[in-house]
Formats: sequence, C-alpha cells, structure tokens
Amino acid sequence: MTSSVDGWVENKGPNPVTGQPSEDFNAREQSAFRIAASWDVTDSVTVDYSYDDTQVDSTPPYYQANGNSASRLEHTEHLFLGNTPFRYVLPEGEMEQSGHNLTITAELSDSVSVKSITSYREMDDHVFNNWSDTLTFGTDLAYSTEAFSQELQVFGSTERVNYVAGIYYFTEDGDKVETQFLGYDSGLDFTPGTPDDFGVITLDAMALPLSALPFVPAVFNGGNPVGTNLGFTEFETKLTSTAVFGQVTYQVTDALDVTLGVRYTEDEREATRAGTNLAFFAGANDLDFDNTDYSFIQNYALSEGVTTSAKVATGYRSGGSSERAPNFAQNFDPEEVTSYELGLKAEWLDNRLRVNAAVFRTELDDAINTIGGTGSQ
Repeated sequence: MTSSVDGWVENKGPNPVTGQPSEDFNAREQSAFRIAASWDVTDSVTVDYSYDDTQVDSTPPYYQANGNSASRLEHTEHLFLGNTPFRYVLPEGEMEQSGHNLTITAELSDSVSVKSITSYREMDDHVFNNWSDTLTFGTDLAYSTEAFSQELQVFGSTERVNYVAGIYYFTEDGDKVETQFLGYDSGLDFTPGTPDDFGVITLDAMALPLSALPFVPAVFNGGNPVGTNLGFTEFETKLTSTAVFGQVTYQVTDALDVTLGVRYTEDEREATRAGTNLAFFAGANDLDFDNTDYSFIQNYALSEGVTTSAKVATGYRSGGSSERAPNFAQNFDPEEVTSYELGLKAEWLDNRLRVNAAVFRTELDDAINTIGGTGSQ
C-alpha cells in the first residue's frame, strides 16, 4: 500500500533563515506491506508466520492565528507581522514500525489442542511541530518502543463443554525525548541601573542559530535573549504484564448454554524523567498492580430462530503516572469497569425479517482520562 497527500498549507514567504527545511504543513506520504506464510508441518502441526512494515513521512497541521476565524489559510502567515506571509522552519517527520508474529498450533488429540503465539514489534517516530504563529513555540519529539509478547493456550471440547486456558506475558520498553523551543524571552531584568527590554520576540521559535543555544532567562543575562531552546526532557518506561486465564462454555440443554471466564493479571510499571528543561523536575516511579476479572454469558433459544443473551463482564487497566505532572512520583489508580449486556437475535416471517438488538450499560471506577494542561491542579 502506498498513499501520498501534498501539504495543503503552503509554507512560503520571506524568512532570513537559510539552510533549514521548510516543508509544507499537512503533508503525508506512507507505504506499508505485509507478508504471511502458513506451513502444514504434519497433519496435526501448523506454523503461521507474518511480518509487516509501515513507513510514514509527514508534517503536522498548521495552527493559524488569522483574525478571521471562519477562514482556513492556504499559506502560512505570522501574527506579529500583520498576518503577512512567512516561511517557518519545519522538518519532515519520520515514523517506521514493524512486527513479527509466529503462531504454532498442534492437535494433541481429536479434542485437545495447544497453541503458541509469539509477537515482536518495534517503532521509531520523530516528529516536529512549529506553533510560532499562535504560541511562538515549537517541539521536537523522538519516540521509540520495543515490545514482546508470548501466549500459550490449551483448548478443546467434549460433548457438552468447550474450554480454553492459558498464560500470557508482555513486556515493552519505551523512550521519549522532547525538546522545546520558545520564540519569546521575558525581558525582565532585576540588575540595578539596567532597563527592561519588555520582551524580545524571535519570529520563528525553531530557527537557527537561536534554537541551538541553551535557554537562559533574561533576568540572568542582563535583559538579553540568549536563545530559544528550553532544553529537553527524556522519559524512559518499562512495562511488564503477566496473566493466567481460563474460560468454559457448558451446554446445559439444547436451548441453553452458559459461559464462565476468569483472568488474573499482574502489571509492573517503571518510569523515569530527566533532562535539562527547568519546567519538568526529574523523578521516578515504580508501580505494581494486580487484578482478577471475570465474565458470565448466558445464551438461551426461546424458539427456532429466536435467541436471547445476557452478559456481565469486568475489565481492568493498570494505573500509572503523568509525564507532565510537576511531581513525577505522583501516580493514579487503576481503572476498573463492569459492563452489562442484554441481546436478542431473531428471524421471523419465514426469515424475511431479521432483528438484532442489544442494550448496553458500562460502569467505570477511577476512569483514566487524558486532559490538557500542566497537571498542576
């Protein structure tokens, strides 16, 4: 698969900075492929393998400060130049992710089988954003993740019972480095006899040479801006999750079957924050969580062509920490959910009328949400 979209906000206009990339905003070019193979080793053993790879080159949306909010600009402008055309520094972002999957299935007998599912996935993502027209601000973000999972299953059936049981293991290492650029210096100066310059604005927060220099507030530098690079913040994370699970479906009568399932999960999360950005203090946290979830499902055939169902299930998502919290050691609790469902599937009028209906209800406890802001409140 390939696809390409030209940037529909042209990045053009006067700019004294040369030698730096100035791509158009909202551009995207991507390609992806997947291969898969299946091998019948014996009559009872099958091996399935797949590999996929995706590459994306893109630029971010353009956040405009045009006075007419009803219009959408087709080219970049600058807020402090009377909304005149202006060309911003904007490198192209690059993302690549790929993954392997290996599944081995073996039939031990006519009624019992085992399955091994092994997966590995990695991603590298480097993206840029320049908000100089609205916030005199820019970011350079570099992500990388590496994940591995292994699952073993035993499943089978008897005359009235279908079952599956297994264990699951997952681990992921992540790294993120965020560099921030500011196009404004406060200009405040407490040096006796030195006047304030009431702020100095650089037209492009990501433009060299200022963006390559360390940020020193004007209060410490005689009221003169020394650079717009606010420094970097690095996050390193590690997640390990293990679980055991089982599910049994019992055919009580020809019209009624009941399913019971249970899963026990243990999660370990480690994270550290470090860097030179003064807005984010260094810190670390090490968290452990465990939870038991269950499910109950009942299907009942009222008559030929009419089936009702009822389901109750619980779910769980481990807690963690916010990367932008002033105190990185501060964390939040796990999220727990209970869901209820009633359903009806029916075919009437000699199968000329089909009705599928369901009613859902979900209850969340300690819901985890992502919200904007600094995390200080």
